Amino acid sequence: MTLLDFGRDREYECGSLGRFPRKMDGTVDWSRTPEELVLAVGEYLEIEALVDRFMAGSGSYVFLWGTLTLPSVEVSGSALAVHLREIVERIPEFWIYSPDRSVLLENLFSGEVRVASIPG
Repeated sequence: MTLLDFGRDREYECGSLGRFPRKMDGTVDWSRTPEELVLAVGEYLEIEALVDRFMAGSGSYVFLWGTLTLPSVEVSGSALAVHLREIVERIPEFWIYSPDRSVLLENLFSGEVRVASIPG
């Protein structure tokens, strides 16, 4: 696991979450996102299956927390498998970015999870 410095954090956020229309609270505005980009909609109990289905085989995964007070982290696939359930249980809202697959997963406080291809 690697804590990202501010520059790397901004680079990953701009290349992923920053490419989507956003609501005032920082979450993705799915009503303004082209439907063809959305790969799946589910709930937090399905998050591991959604990661396996749409992000498997990525060299690394980046967790974005939506706040500058908590640095984003880059993890390997093996670390993701070990820690994902714990993260879901402890952190109510986050995004996982797969740079290799150009896919973003949004996990919301409400328990909703969406996976989408990142707009070009």
